Amino acid sequence: MEPPPPPPPPPPPEDCATSEFHSKQTAHPDEEATFAEHGFAPAPVIAPPRPQTASRLILIPLCRKGSESFRPDAQFWGSSWSSRSFGRRSCSMAEDDGVPFTLALIAGGVAGTTVDCALHPLDTFRTRLQSEKGFWASGGFRGAYKGILSAAIGSAPGAAMFFSTYETMKKVSKNFSGNQEHWTQHAGASSCGEAMACLVRVPTANITQNMQVGRYTRLTEAIAAIYRTGGLGAFYVGYGTMVMREIPFSFIQFPLYERFKKIIAERQGSETSAIQGAACGSLAGGIAGGTTTPLDVAKTRIMLEKVEEGAARKYDGTMQTLRVIAAEEGIPGLFRGIGPRVSWITIGGFIFFGAYEGAQKALQRTGLW
Repeated sequence: MEPPPPPPPPPPPEDCATSEFHSKQTAHPDEEATFAEHGFAPAPVIAPPRPQTASRLILIPLCRKGSESFRPDAQFWGSSWSSRSFGRRSCSMAEDDGVPFTLALIAGGVAGTTVDCALHPLDTFRTRLQSEKGFWASGGFRGAYKGILSAAIGSAPGAAMFFSTYETMKKVSKNFSGNQEHWTQHAGASSCGEAMACLVRVPTANITQNMQVGRYTRLTEAIAAIYRTGGLGAFYVGYGTMVMREIPFSFIQFPLYERFKKIIAERQGSETSAIQGAACGSLAGGIAGGTTTPLDVAKTRIMLEKVEEGAARKYDGTMQTLRVIAAEEGIPGLFRGIGPRVSWITIGGFIFFGAYEGAQKALQRTGLW
């Protein structure tokens, strides 16, 4: 008697989408032949995501919460857990499935502000080390929380500017590439997001850094004094240099982040967890932050320079500033403040991860999402 045909594969669960991944794992040829004899196709093989190869497409169910869901991916959270440059150092929120856009935006803003406030002393020490006057003349270890109010005020709006621009540009770039995804799309979208976010970050950075070195004691005093030097344009001194710092940061950090995640996934035979993604993002961000320190030093010098009326600027433009620093202080001068900068980026990733999770749960308890 001929054996009954094998049952067909079960349908995917309700309210699930499918995501395609390439894998070398396929059904055995003998199994395929047996299925074909009875008119059935082999069941799809579940496999962890791997880099694209010439192998067969595998369908993996991807369940969602609700009809419309937003997945704040690791690249985004790399870029916006802080209102300023260390933002893109990524926390892996890719595993946080089905989070509404507005919830992710608000929780990210809360987490970014938490990081900015918690690690403000490290940022103060970085600014003072990079100052032309030197660390001790700029205040040393005293008054480490100077300028924290302006930093906190600009944190959430900067993150919102980044988030909205990043998500928009990521969708545009994916449409142009036939809906294929690559890390360069995230890096490019991140760079566009940073350029827009700097419209908020640069004015607050000018105020914050001038207060950190002791030039002003009150926020209102700093705003009035900076405005008197050149109107609204004075708040955007250093904008170009700050954007130039963010773009190479993204293109250094993203491939490192992807590489670190790939190594961990291959060794453990499964995708990285959220906390592993946070570690990968923090490490990659620390390396990118250290590499781009010269641009950070140039940005600080340009923002802190006090030009007397009628005098020419000593630091005029990114490349000219780098040349002046290298000529006067040598290569070490270009890497002033690298310790606090790298520490701030690396530690910030883990603080952001915890703050984001806590804020998200608290917001969900309100019943608005």
